[in-house]
Amino acid sequence: MITLFYYGVRSVELDNNGRFLIVKDHLTYAGIKKDIVLSGANDRIEIWDKRAYHKYIKDNSDNLERLMEERLGGKLPENGQ
Repeated sequence: MITLFYYGVRSVELDNNGRFLIVKDHLTYAGIKKDIVLSGANDRIEIWDKRAYHKYIKDNSDNLERLMEERLGGKLPENGQ
């Protein structure tokens, strides 16, 4: 299960200018064409295609509210923060 969960995870090093290279197979896998979103996930950074990220958030926002209610016994504030 852990192997599948972390499939494709790769450690990267920053160059002297603070940049890192996203390998081509990850760009293809993520469907990244141009614009990206960097999303913090615990001690990792997720890199998303901008359109795919916003679609995922929109499609799953109801699930987040339900999970918050089930797991934490509360609701998200009206503004989603």
